[in-house]
Amino acid sequence: MVSVLSACSRVTGKTLTQGLHGFVTKRGFDEDMGVGNTLIDAYAKCGEVDLSRKMFDVMPEKDIISWNSMIAVYAQHGLPAQAMEIFRSLAWDREVDYNAVTLSAVLLACAHSGALQAGKCIHDQVIKMNLEDNVYVGTSVIDMNSGSIS
Repeated sequence: MVSVLSACSRVTGKTLTQGLHGFVTKRGFDEDMGVGNTLIDAYAKCGEVDLSRKMFDVMPEKDIISWNSMIAVYAQHGLPAQAMEIFRSLAWDREVDYNAVTLSAVLLACAHSGALQAGKCIHDQVIKMNLEDNVYVGTSVIDMNSGSIS
């Protein structure tokens, strides 16, 4: 089901995604974490950020992919405050550890919002986690500091 959802998400049709979501639910796959993560991505690709969030909220269990996906959805759709809200929830949750992908997405959100102070705090965390050499994180730090994202 994850492969089918992933392939169909490239079509970017809300109707197709919702139809597949209904099929997944009828077949009892709706509580599978991989299916949930793929639906978050599929809804985001067709511009349905609210449906991505609803999917995230109803997932009984979340892994780092779930959290990173939701942060990235908000960051990529120009909703930095919501991305930061999800990151704060993840940091407080402590059941899942964040990683380089998480920090890169949060730095993207900071770049979109011009939140240089928050970005500096995230950069401090990058240094603490010894991720300065990570290509994705490094690029996000540069983007945030250069103000190249508007």
